[in-house]
Amino acid sequence: MAIAKQQVVGQRGSGGDRTAAAMAVASGDILVAVCTSQDSNTNNLPVASVKFNTTEAFTLEKAMGGSGGTGQPNRIEIWYLKNPTATTADVIADFAAGINESTLTVYRLSGADTTTPINGTSDGDTDNGWAPAMSITTDTDSCFIIGGLCSEADITGVGTGQTSDSDFVDQSYENTVASSEAGGTAGAQEHSYNMNNSSPYAQACVAIKPGSAGSSIKTINGLAKASVKSVNGLAIASIKTFNGLA
Repeated sequence: MAIAKQQVVGQRGSGGDRTAAAMAVASGDILVAVCTSQDSNTNNLPVASVKFNTTEAFTLEKAMGGSGGTGQPNRIEIWYLKNPTATTADVIADFAAGINESTLTVYRLSGADTTTPINGTSDGDTDNGWAPAMSITTDTDSCFIIGGLCSEADITGVGTGQTSDSDFVDQSYENTVASSEAGGTAGAQEHSYNMNNSSPYAQACVAIKPGSAGSSIKTINGLAKASVKSVNGLAIASIKTFNGLA
């Protein structure tokens, strides 16, 4: 089953909560939130929580950047929510009241695995320099890659095959881009961003696993029933093929 990007909503601001309004969730969707923050006081950078419809809490998957009074003045966190209630509601990220700059970008995806949506080991790093390419080794074909970069430098582009989904880059030193791409066959999936100069940054990416195709097998008393026809009194099973295989 292919993953489809159904909706992307983002917001930028300073101080307090960021809101991705009116996420129209359908049954079987998952939500992925990319949160970034920039402040010289790194105590302000971490996100306290991300919630859908006021009560449904996201799980933190990856965080990179400054916190607790140390590290770079940039931070990125990627959160996800599997099996959200099918309804239209807001996603709210709870940032520190005194945060200098923060962004929230929320993806609504269909076709993802709603039991264990994260595949491979999520990647990321933070430094004062040039952001290197990230890579996730997947064990499933056609994963969907979501990531972002938060930097004091101007962000001038994204890697080959990536689509820029949130471009919060109109500030002199507080810039964020979130982007996504369809992964290929299982193996190394590269994800990258371009900066115009060496500066403090934080970046991260995750791979979302596609769901399995549903079965069309009918059952009788809980047992699978094959569709069987007969020719000259001999039973012939009706079998569909895929790429020449039964």
